[in-house]
Amino acid sequence: MVSAAALTAAGVHGVVQEAPDAGGPAFTSWPLLTVLAVLPAAVAALLVYRGRSATAAGVLIGVAALAPGRALADVQFAVDSSRATRPEFLVPGSVGADPSWIGLLLLLTGHIAAVVAGVLAVRASTALPDDGQAPEAGSRAVGMASVVVALALAVGLLMPPYVSADANLLDNSALDGPLLVVLGVLACGLGAVVAVVIALSERSWGRFTGVLAGVAVAGVAIALPNLAAAVVRPWLSATAGPIVVLVAAVALLGVPVVGTVASRRESSAAGPSSRNLYVAAGVLALLAAIGAVVGSGQPLVRTATGGAAALSDAQVWLIPAGVVYGLLGVGMLVPRLAPLVRPAVAVAWVGVVLASGPALQLAVSAPDVLVDSTTGAGALWIAFAVAAAALAAGCAVTAGVMERDGTAEVTSPAVLRWLALTTAVVAAGTFVFSAVGTTDQYRGVALVHPLDVAFGGALVSAVVVVGALALVPWSRPARAAGTLVGVLCVLLVRMLEPFLVSAAVGTGAWLAVGCAVLTLVLLSLTFRHGRAKSDR
Repeated sequence: MVSAAALTAAGVHGVVQEAPDAGGPAFTSWPLLTVLAVLPAAVAALLVYRGRSATAAGVLIGVAALAPGRALADVQFAVDSSRATRPEFLVPGSVGADPSWIGLLLLLTGHIAAVVAGVLAVRASTALPDDGQAPEAGSRAVGMASVVVALALAVGLLMPPYVSADANLLDNSALDGPLLVVLGVLACGLGAVVAVVIALSERSWGRFTGVLAGVAVAGVAIALPNLAAAVVRPWLSATAGPIVVLVAAVALLGVPVVGTVASRRESSAAGPSSRNLYVAAGVLALLAAIGAVVGSGQPLVRTATGGAAALSDAQVWLIPAGVVYGLLGVGMLVPRLAPLVRPAVAVAWVGVVLASGPALQLAVSAPDVLVDSTTGAGALWIAFAVAAAALAAGCAVTAGVMERDGTAEVTSPAVLRWLALTTAVVAAGTFVFSAVGTTDQYRGVALVHPLDVAFGGALVSAVVVVGALALVPWSRPARAAGTLVGVLCVLLVRMLEPFLVSAAVGTGAWLAVGCAVLTLVLLSLTFRHGRAKSDR
């Protein structure tokens, strides 16, 4: 209640000083901010009234997971309000706006109180009985689906919150904004994912679903004001970021319900859910391939007159990435091949993300240089390809978790584990260093480069590939082989980068070649291990 009262007061009072030509909110935002401030406490109180105290505690924990990041981003008002990218509080005027210390203190107090409430809820919930009923089967699939949706919410937070035609109101994404906003949004995204992952380790189904609801409510509180401002003001345009967050929030609320229904159906029929997920993953992978190939030939930015203003030599890199993933999608639609191809689909999607980075970075940065320019069809097709690839991977991962329910743990020989570890280390280096040599026209994709969209693609690729290799020794031989095929697909896309952009071969490409050789050796050992087990 303290958090709700403080955030409400901050919304009514404002966080910047009122002065002529200093600017103000883009719209009358305090009613919406009041609703969003009161919503977590109201939901928790309603749950307690209905006898679901553990679920109510989970709601407070989920909200608290994003509160530190929100507070860190709000400190930007104290440093430079004009760069806070918060239209619900300020559209800067002709002069700089000074912070209202009372309003800012109330705002930060609200976030701190939310953190305190979450900590108290964690302590109290350990003594509360479970007030939820977990599905009879497939609970691991529900948990994995929740993690995938939380990742989607985090990605939505990283995207630009709106497109502004007002020169005073910035529309930076979390990857190119001021440092405090960058760190704050990253902390929010990380908090959402970590909260869901930790909740999975709890035995209380009520608290788990409560955490999902709390993360969803906090995500809505961040995204909805940006979307409302874009709807109310003609000089603001909505972007995919807040929409992705809102859709992910709804999905977080619906995942437990859908999982329970699917579990009940699966108990009466032999696993139709997995087959449906195979088909969904295959269709989405094909759509991702189409988006990547079509986007490779379309302009990334257009001028106000409709002419193409920006193309990138790196767009051709999307063609092999799309074709490879499309072929895996076809395999998912063949019933006999689908179980074998599924692990590859769960890994190879990052090849599309990796190849999309340079093109999307150009689409994001070009409007800052070109006056009266808009997003071109190429950027939209590429963004569609990335989204479809991520959803395909989510379906594949969820199907894999459902298949693993009830199976015994798998262990592999020490030599295979050490080789997998070595391969993972080399794979990390593949994305740390650039695959292209020094060139003035093309910088390449690498983690040693400054933070931008291409850096994000390299980071996601490194995490997924290294994580997949780490799981290989503890996977069944057939599934491990499919995972390694997915890794090889990503490495192939990586190795093609310098040749497709007509640049010299860099360190990252040579490491990709070495990693591919190690992966092939690992694949051979996996087959031998599987054959030896079958002969016993």
